[in-house]
This record gives sequence, C-alpha cells and structure tokens, in this order.
Amino acid sequence: MKNTLVLLLLSSIYLVASNSSINMEDTISKEKQMAIHLQKILKNVKTYKNNNINKTKKLLDELDMMKKELLEVNRQLELKDQKLSKTQKELLKVQNKVNKKLKLKDQKLAKTQKELLKIQKNITRKEVQHKQELESVKALQKIKKVEIPQEVLIHKVINVQKELPRVPWVEVTVENDINIYDLALKYYGDSQQYEKIYTANQNMISQDYQISNGMSLIIPITDTFEEQPMFINKH
Repeated sequence: MKNTLVLLLLSSIYLVASNSSINMEDTISKEKQMAIHLQKILKNVKTYKNNNINKTKKLLDELDMMKKELLEVNRQLELKDQKLSKTQKELLKVQNKVNKKLKLKDQKLAKTQKELLKIQKNITRKEVQHKQELESVKALQKIKKVEIPQEVLIHKVINVQKELPRVPWVEVTVENDINIYDLALKYYGDSQQYEKIYTANQNMISQDYQISNGMSLIIPITDTFEEQPMFINKH
C-alpha cells in the first residue's frame, strides 16, 4: 500500500514537473519570437530612418543646387541689366548726335532757302529791269522809224541811258564759231540767258541772234555770271 502511494506521489510529481517544463519551454519560445519580432521592427525603423536621412540629404542637396542656380540666374540678369543700361545710354548719345546734326541741317536749309529766295527776288527784279531796258530800246527804235530829228533822238537816248541803272560788264571776242546760246551757257551756266547778251549788244547782233568770229561783245555781269579767263575789258 505504501509503495503504491509512493508511486502515485512520484507520478504526480513527475507530471507536475513535466507540465512545468513544458510551460517554461513555451515561455522561452514566445520570448524568442518576441525578441525576433522586436529586432525586425528595430531593423525596419533603422532602415526607414536611414532612408529618410538619405532622402532629406538628397532634398537638401537639390535645394542647395537650386539656390546656386538662382544666384547664377540673378547674376546673369544683373549683367544683362547693366548691358541694357549701357546700350540705352549709347543709343541716347547717338540719338542726341543725330538730332544735333538734323538741327544744324535744318538751320542750314532754312538759311539756304532764305538766300535762294533773296536771289530769286534779285533775279526777278533784274529781269524786270532788263525787260524795261529792252522795251526802252524798242521804243527808241520806233521813234527812229518815225524820223524824229536827230538832236531830239539823241536827247531821248541820253535821258533813257541816265534812267537805266549801269550794269557791270566784260568785253569778249567771239571765236571758234561759238553761237549766242553757247556763249550764254559759258558765262551764265544757262543757254536760255542768251537774251542778256542780245540786249546788251543789239547794235551788233541781228534779230536772228547770229554772231560771228571776231565780234567784240559785251557780257553783263549778273548774279548768275561765271568768271572766265582772258577778258579783253571789264567795267
């Protein structure tokens, strides 16, 4: 009986010990699993942190590069502004020079126009005088045709000559078969000025304006007169 009780007690103790051993192994296994899980979590956290650090560093590098690019852009813009300002100053300087030259040209043009107007008035006045002279000569010719006494005719001619203004002139000799039109072109620069020569030499030139070599003619000196060499006489 006692042996049986002992066996039962030993069996109970063994069972309890066995159960305790099993529970301890389970606990150890769970702790190991927990530790492994925690290690994985820590590893993931570390990886995430490292990734974030790398991303942050990359972003900071990109930001720094963008700042440098922005500074370079601002520098280029400043240089362009300086060049533009310099170009504008040069353009303004050139424009001022051009305006000054244009102003001088306008002043010269206005002065030239005034001089031309004055010359034109003088020419018109002289043309009127020459026309009056021509009409006076024609009137004298008509008077001569009606056979006015010589002394009266001379008196009238003298009076007309006194009334007419004295025009300076030069005396030339016709040569090289030149005609009255070429003579006007030579001394006045205009062949249409031949009437001045004809009017001054009516006593020698026929009404068909024919002149010949050896003739001594008077060339009136007017505003359009062009100086020529080898004058015979000048008044």
